[in-house]
Amino acid sequence: MDLTLNSSAISNRRILIVEDDREMSRFLAELLVEEGCEVGIAYDGATALEMYRLGRYDLVMTDLMMPRMKGTELVRRLKAADRDAVILLITAFGTIESAVEAMRAGAFHYITKPFRSDELLIHVQRAVEQRQMRQEIDQLRNEVQQRYRFGDIIGRSPSMKRLFETMAHVCELAANVLILGESGTGKERVARALHANSSRSTGPFVAVNCAAIPETLI
Repeated sequence: MDLTLNSSAISNRRILIVEDDREMSRFLAELLVEEGCEVGIAYDGATALEMYRLGRYDLVMTDLMMPRMKGTELVRRLKAADRDAVILLITAFGTIESAVEAMRAGAFHYITKPFRSDELLIHVQRAVEQRQMRQEIDQLRNEVQQRYRFGDIIGRSPSMKRLFETMAHVCELAANVLILGESGTGKERVARALHANSSRSTGPFVAVNCAAIPETLI
C-alpha cells in the first residue's frame, strides 16, 4: 500500500462523519477540513441516511457502536440506497468478528481506535480514489455502450460504426429511408431502431413482408 498522502486527492471531497461522540466528530471534522474537504456531521444513523439521500457524499465515515443503529446496519442501508457508496468504519471495538461483519456489510475498510491522523487520511485517500475509479469505469462503460450500440443492435466493426452514425443522423429526419441488405442481415431491426429513436416513437410501427404480397397489391 502506498503510504504517501496526496492532499489534492481528497481536497474538495464531500465527506459525511457519523459519530455519536461529539468530541471525536469535531476532531475528525477539523482534520478533514484542514485537508480541504467539505464535511457533514450526523450523530446517529437515521440522520446520516437522510443527509446522504439529500446530498450524495464521496465518503461516509461511521463509528461502529452507536445508539439505535449500529455502524454495520448503517453500512447495509447505505449500500442498499447507493451501491457505489464508500464507507469507512471506525471503532474502538477491534474484534475479528466485527471486522468481518463490517466487510460483509460492504464497508471499504475497517479502522480501529486509537489511530494516527496520517493513517486515517491515507485510508480516506484510498477510499475516495476507489470511488473515483468506479465512476470513471462506469463512464467509460457507458461511452462504449453508446459507441457500439444503437437500440438493440450491437456491433464493433467499422461498417457497424458507420451504420450507427448514419442511423443517428437520419432518425430525426422527416424523410423516407430505404434500407438495403441481403435476407437475414437485420433490415427490420434497423428500421425498428430508427423508429424507436425518432420523434415518432410513440406511434405504431408496422412491419410488412413485401415478398409475401403480390406485386399488384403492393
